[in-house]
Amino acid sequence: MQHNRVVSEEQQALSQLTNAENEQRIAEEQLRAAESRLRQAKIITVVTSFFWWTAICIKFVGGQAADTKEAESAVQRARDKVEEKRNACNQAREKHTAAKQKTSQSAAQYRERVNERSQQESIVQQRSSVVATRKQHLEQVSNTLRDINRQRTTTETNLKTTSSKLQRAQVQLNTTTNDLQRSQHELHTHEQQKQELDSNIETLQTTIERHERTIQEHRLLMNDNQTALTNATNSHQTQVIEVQRIKGRVDQMKRTLTDKTNMEKAKVREINNQQKLLEMEKNTEQQLRNDLATKRTQLGEVENELKTTTTKLIEITDQIKDLQNQKKNLDQQQKAKSQELRHCELAQRQAREQVQKQDLKVQSVRQKFDILKNRDQQLHSEIKTVETKLQSKTEQLTTNQNSINQVAEQLRSVKQQQERSQQTITTSKNTLNNVDAQVRQKTEKIEQQDRVFRETTNQFRRQQEKFTQNEDLRAANYERLEKLEQTITELKQYHTDEQTKLQLKANDIITNDLRAKGITQKVRNINVNPTATTIDLKKKQPLS
Repeated sequence: MQHNRVVSEEQQALSQLTNAENEQRIAEEQLRAAESRLRQAKIITVVTSFFWWTAICIKFVGGQAADTKEAESAVQRARDKVEEKRNACNQAREKHTAAKQKTSQSAAQYRERVNERSQQESIVQQRSSVVATRKQHLEQVSNTLRDINRQRTTTETNLKTTSSKLQRAQVQLNTTTNDLQRSQHELHTHEQQKQELDSNIETLQTTIERHERTIQEHRLLMNDNQTALTNATNSHQTQVIEVQRIKGRVDQMKRTLTDKTNMEKAKVREINNQQKLLEMEKNTEQQLRNDLATKRTQLGEVENELKTTTTKLIEITDQIKDLQNQKKNLDQQQKAKSQELRHCELAQRQAREQVQKQDLKVQSVRQKFDILKNRDQQLHSEIKTVETKLQSKTEQLTTNQNSINQVAEQLRSVKQQQERSQQTITTSKNTLNNVDAQVRQKTEKIEQQDRVFRETTNQFRRQQEKFTQNEDLRAANYERLEKLEQTITELKQYHTDEQTKLQLKANDIITNDLRAKGITQKVRNINVNPTATTIDLKKKQPLS
């Protein structure tokens, strides 16, 4: 490598020398041209000094007299340039001679190194032959050592087998002696037990009877527990049905406000009629005044309690609206995911046109996607039917209203349950926050999976571009396509599961809120009005 570098330096120096010589020749030619121009200028000046009419002729023709000073300065510049080029040429020659000396020295060193290398190669060959002989000797020694080790292992195995046989024989002898002693001891114990059993037969009969009685009691308890379990399951089902009914009522509270106000007015009229009847039945005015005062106080308490309950029900409706907004957001995310799935399907179709063998898999994936769409449509239709059923049931329940006397009795129990409802509202808010955090985590996971899906699709496109050059990647690409299709279906299933979980949690929160207030009390309607606040409560019904 060093010799090649020195040779390249010599070639560079030679090229620099040739360039310097060429530049020197050019400068000398420029000097000659400048000197010739200077001679012409001097001749013209001499001629014009002797013959005045030649200058006039030159001016008349259009020429000008040569300027000797400019010619002299040009000659001087050319001479300076020639000197510079000569110096540069001399420097290049010196560099070239130095490079030649270096090349000669490097060639001599190269020859010496070649000779040294040949000597070293001969030494290496000698040593390699020695190493080969030593390897052969080592193989022979290793073979003899293996034979010795085999003989040693065989002797050790024989010794171990004999020792193990002796140990087995000793163990068998010990076991037989122990069995004999054990059998003698057992015979003695059996005789003692026989004597004890003969003496304790009566006690055993009494214990057996006692055990039978306890077994019968346990059976009765099991039957009671089974009935209690069936009752609990039935009550749970009824509670679920009641929760669904209450949800429908909350949705239709705003629609039935006007009907409620009219019913309230009718009830007020009925109260007035009842008051008139009571006045006719009762003879004393003092009793009537006392009844009116008590009823007015009860009405004031009822109005205050109605205000508090309306505020709480407004909060519950706000929570329901938030849950509906979350559901809308999830639906929008589902639409966006469906659009992304459509784009992915277009890319996959282009890939499948190139690969005819994957047509069957593509058809199966499309069938699955259509099945999922049909399931989604069926679920939407079922939800609509359930909503219509709930609306019909709520309309039927609105017809079943109770009198104002029963409302007054129920408001007393509502006071006791307000504290419980506040606690349950706080717990429901905490659970809603937890649900929101879980939903956010799930959405982040879905976004991460979408990113992974996009990265894999980009990798698949890149691999398609390289498909013509590298056909060995075809199987890997097919496997990745299958994995992507599986991830798409899993994401769809995961999204639907999370949506159903969120809906169930919302239903549980509503059930807990209303259970704290007493599932037996059905809130029918709310009317938030600056002039008057009205509410209608359903009659208490026992849980099944």
